[in-house]
Amino acid sequence: AYENILTSVLVARKKMYSLSLLVLIVSSVWAENAGNVTITINGQQKTKFVLTTTAANVKVSGSSITLSSGGRVYIGDSPSKSFSPTSFFEMDLFGRKLKVDMDLSQVGCNCNAALYMLAMPAYNSSQKPEPGSAGDYYCDANKVGGSYCQDMDISEANKYAMASTAHNCTYVPPHYYSSCDHTGCGANVLDSNAKYFGPGKMIDTNKPFTLSVSFVSNGRPPTLSNITNHFWQQNRTIQFNSCNPNYLQWMGKSLTGMVMTMSLWGTGDGGMSWLDGKSGCHGGCDLANSKVTFSNILIEDANAKFT
Repeated sequence: AYENILTSVLVARKKMYSLSLLVLIVSSVWAENAGNVTITINGQQKTKFVLTTTAANVKVSGSSITLSSGGRVYIGDSPSKSFSPTSFFEMDLFGRKLKVDMDLSQVGCNCNAALYMLAMPAYNSSQKPEPGSAGDYYCDANKVGGSYCQDMDISEANKYAMASTAHNCTYVPPHYYSSCDHTGCGANVLDSNAKYFGPGKMIDTNKPFTLSVSFVSNGRPPTLSNITNHFWQQNRTIQFNSCNPNYLQWMGKSLTGMVMTMSLWGTGDGGMSWLDGKSGCHGGCDLANSKVTFSNILIEDANAKFT
């Protein structure tokens, strides 16, 4: 049922992303470093860069990234003043655990605060880097910027719901993706228990919480076998799994080097029903007054004890 709901709203979702791209197109395609962000990788603090074409929507402070009234950012490897295929920091999440603190208290119904991994930069069928319609080498499973690529939606969320979805694509070596599974394979926290997540619930989204996502690998050679989403807030914990091992083994091949991306967008009433429809919330996204904060990003071994 979850996949059918996703399929029914793909057109609406793509239209909304296209509107966002129009804003980017008429603005400068020059990258702006919105600030330096601290990320902890295997116990070591690393300085990375928050690249964007929507700097007015972005605030970076220490280990925190805040998006207000929309916008999209990428974690970069250098403070580039223009986008290039080498601008981005490629994270290795295979067999690892990603932890991030999230504040969704100002992300309402039919809004989407997304944290996702992409196999950027985009490439075209000639196996050459493709800057795309916005000039930022963007690609995803819905071909929003004009190119497909592997897409791991770690968290698409608002204060009423959260979904985690893997999207596999058809790979044409060495770099090109000719098509993708738009619907993907995923799950919604509300499918596990309607009391788990939301305002005033076990994970009270009126307050910050921690999301820990384990990308578990097994076998020889190792393949991705499970994605476990573990929430923590004031000694309360919940968890649910995303997808199945047969599908995930293909996503695992990309997780050794993907670009962390964050965005904030929204639709009119019911446009995000694939995400928050089961919550019973109503009303279009008040994007102008929306804000999400991602902070304290940490990557460690998947077997590390949750703290």
